Amino acid sequence: MTIDYPDRNTARIRRRGAHAVHGACRHTAAAGAAVLPAALLLAAMLMSGCSVPRLPSTASIVLPRAPAEAPPPTTVMLADETAPLLAYHQQLRRMTQGELLQELATLGMRQPSPRVALQMGMVLLWTRGSGDLPRAQAQFDGVASTTHPLALLAALLSAQCQEQRRLAEHGDKLQAQLKESQRKIDQLAETLESLKAIERNLPARGVSNERQR
Repeated sequence: MTIDYPDRNTARIRRRGAHAVHGACRHTAAAGAAVLPAALLLAAMLMSGCSVPRLPSTASIVLPRAPAEAPPPTTVMLADETAPLLAYHQQLRRMTQGELLQELATLGMRQPSPRVALQMGMVLLWTRGSGDLPRAQAQFDGVASTTHPLALLAALLSAQCQEQRRLAEHGDKLQAQLKESQRKIDQLAETLESLKAIERNLPARGVSNERQR
């Protein structure tokens, strides 16, 4: 009877080795299956000529600069001369013709300026002399055509003066028509009185002729 214990041990070692190799192969195949898609994707990109994207380095990143703050706008404060001139315009309405002429003479002796020109125009609005309204509008238009801060007020006063001139001309026409109508009425009245006088004399002549017969 032959004892083959060494052969049995060898067979066992071979079987264990085969199991170990088989397990290692399965582990290697699983790892390869996980890495294979990424490798295939990288190979496809290289073969098609696509460049592999690179992450930008911190040195190549340029951060935008914050815009510089604009300086605050400079405001120019101008003296408000409109309110005093409007108050002056109201004062002129309470003056008599003598006071207005005296004020106009006083303004004529002052140094010419846009303010003085507007004041003279305001006075001429109330003097109501012959040609005063055209003179007033000339004063207003002279200031309105400039870039002075009072140019807007001068334009408003010029428009008011122009409307006042239009009304004055219309009033003059109405006054002339009224005078003409009154003259015609007086003429008709005189004619009527003449006819009445003739009528009063007619019976007296008839009576005198009957007496003569």
